[in-house]
Amino acid sequence: MKKSTMIAATVLSALVLGGCQAMREGITPQYSACEAKTEFDVAALDWKTAEAKPVEIGIRDRQFTNGVIVMKMGQPYVIRVTNHDEKLSGFDANDFFRSSVVVAASYDGMASSTDCPSSVMIASGKAAEFKIVPMERGVHSFSSEPRRAITLYKALNAAQTGSILVN
Repeated sequence: MKKSTMIAATVLSALVLGGCQAMREGITPQYSACEAKTEFDVAALDWKTAEAKPVEIGIRDRQFTNGVIVMKMGQPYVIRVTNHDEKLSGFDANDFFRSSVVVAASYDGMASSTDCPSSVMIASGKAAEFKIVPMERGVHSFSSEPRRAITLYKALNAAQTGSILVN
């Protein structure tokens, strides 16, 4: 077998296997620890009142229904991402999550053990919810696919993107 053919086969195998790992539903934690945001008293927040603003993000026809989100630093939000497509789809907001206080995260109504999410893969008809307080001003992008791994799936399907503006 030619050396170039062996290299191509190895790369293709890595792409396929990487795609298998990245396509599981549920919330994925950060690989490195999130910095503690101790300057904000999350215990004082009452999430049952209107204090937390709802943000709905839908996924339909592989597009985000709310692709530009504007938030205020220090304001609590409940972000709900719902997959209306028939196939598994993702929401990766790694940089935004790292620069915020994530008070709670849940997938399909079940609490996640991480307060430091990276992304979530959402099955058809299911949703993920994040109780979150943005702590840094700036523009943060989000994507329909986790960007940690190069996968065959990502190579063949263009990821959809959006932006979160925190002022």
